[in-house]
Amino acid sequence: IQSTHTQHQRRETEKMSTTAPSTAATAIEVEETLARIRSHKGVEGILIMTKEGAIIHSSLSEEQSKTHAVLVSSLTQKASALIVALDDGDDSPSHDPNHESNEKEGEGCASSSSNT
Repeated sequence: IQSTHTQHQRRETEKMSTTAPSTAATAIEVEETLARIRSHKGVEGILIMTKEGAIIHSSLSEEQSKTHAVLVSSLTQKASALIVALDDGDDSPSHDPNHESNEKEGEGCASSSSNT
């Protein structure tokens, strides 16, 4: 009975480790991702913030973080408003660059240029 109980516990532990990552593993993955981003040429800092503009993490100075957070928050609000305005209850995909009519137009341009 003892070995059956131990085997059952082992199986449950294996299930948990494969279905939900541990917090430590997730934190390590986040740190690895941030390190990869920092390593790219031209990256001066990392700013992680909520949708509302609250700063969660920043490698910038406090002043830079606040300035960038305000700008990024404003930009995301404007982008969201634009998307809502474009959608505005219209179910047609006319503003979708991958829409069939847009693809046909692109094909026409490509075929006419290849005939010259």
